[in-house]
Amino acid sequence: MKGFSEDERVFMNQDELLARIEELESENEQLSVRAKHLANELSVTREEYESTLDRYFTICGDMEQKVVERSSEVQELQVRISRAERMEALGLLAGGVAHDGNNILAGIIGYLELLQMELEPGDPREELVLEALAASNQMESLITDLLTLTQRSMTPKKIININEVIRFFVQSPELIKMRTSRYGLHVNTNLEPDLLNVKGASSHIYKALANLLAVLVELMDGPGDITISTSNAYVDQPVSAYDLKIDEGDYIVLSIRYTGNTVEEKHLQRLFEPFYTKKVMGIKGSGLGMALLYGIVKDHDGFIKAEMGSDGGGEFSIYLPICRDIETYSDGNLHGDEIKGSGETILVVDDIRTQREILTGILSRLGYSVSAVASGEDAIEHLRREKVDLLILDMIMDGMDGLDTFIEARKINSAQRAIIASGYSEGDRVVQALNLGVLHYVKKPYTVIKMGTIVKRALKVTV
Repeated sequence: MKGFSEDERVFMNQDELLARIEELESENEQLSVRAKHLANELSVTREEYESTLDRYFTICGDMEQKVVERSSEVQELQVRISRAERMEALGLLAGGVAHDGNNILAGIIGYLELLQMELEPGDPREELVLEALAASNQMESLITDLLTLTQRSMTPKKIININEVIRFFVQSPELIKMRTSRYGLHVNTNLEPDLLNVKGASSHIYKALANLLAVLVELMDGPGDITISTSNAYVDQPVSAYDLKIDEGDYIVLSIRYTGNTVEEKHLQRLFEPFYTKKVMGIKGSGLGMALLYGIVKDHDGFIKAEMGSDGGGEFSIYLPICRDIETYSDGNLHGDEIKGSGETILVVDDIRTQREILTGILSRLGYSVSAVASGEDAIEHLRREKVDLLILDMIMDGMDGLDTFIEARKINSAQRAIIASGYSEGDRVVQALNLGVLHYVKKPYTVIKMGTIVKRALKVTV
């Protein structure tokens, strides 16, 4: 039989699966034609008849078994394609909601911070503003979760060690709350002392770990043990996983073993879909935890392996590719007078009026000379009339988007500085813009300190 092994089928991507199904359907048609042809091969002599008949039934029986096997394989691959398409559709839906939500929330936070800047110290209204900002930050966290589902979150990745993330987590308020709410919960660690590094976002790995443990604590339904362990591993052949393809190479493995109730196979197949754990399995929480885990692991080019114990409990293993680079850059925000400008000229380009007004107000109060336009085309006309020290571009706009505007701006001034500020964007367009010379990407909604820090650093760059 020409084709792929059982393990190899597990790791095919969608295009490979479609191609394999077409190949199998073609083979089935050929087998049917061959069977009809063999039916006409019975000879007239008794000896030849019996010999040919034996071969006929042997071959037909073998072909029938292969047809059954191929049909089963086709059904399995179709299920995997359906699952992948469903996850992609849910991600696109979440991304659309997050995009609109980010623009609305950016306006709310922006106006609140402008109001806060106008209040005198000790003004009783400041407490109300701070409460509103705190609520907005909670909403921002939820939107960030939705963006993570789309795999288009532009959180910078750095060289990190997963052991450090785990050590921080086991001392965190989240875990303390879990232990308090679940009597008899014991969380142990078994960390590889020489664990290799990975390239990722510590905050996302932390969130993935916290979300997974929150679900497992619910599954335990009573006292029990959770063991978090790490190890280095070399993968030289396919390993059974959810639906992610794993290439040969070096990985670190983050494993979480738990005791208690196991996850039934019918639930395991849909465990990582948004809201499935809440709506179907009845697990407390937002219902996004496992979907976020799935999205975060995919965003880090890793994969998840789930093994359920026959007598209860189970183990989730997260494989992440190692990185042998050395971290040389650490980022942090500036504060106070450090973020103030000295009259440098800035052009804000955004097709949403509230966004232009907010950013113009923030930057003006920080000491910059700010102009604003509503489109990429208007920005180019402005740049033909006068030079600016910095462009701040929204990524998604009607007509010329942020990338197109930057390319045209560089034709006018080859040393034009620019940053991109957007709540949701096509990942490859942002990456392309950064590769072409855009200095920074800042995600909406942003704080005054965050934007002030990015602008200050961009203006210091010599292009």
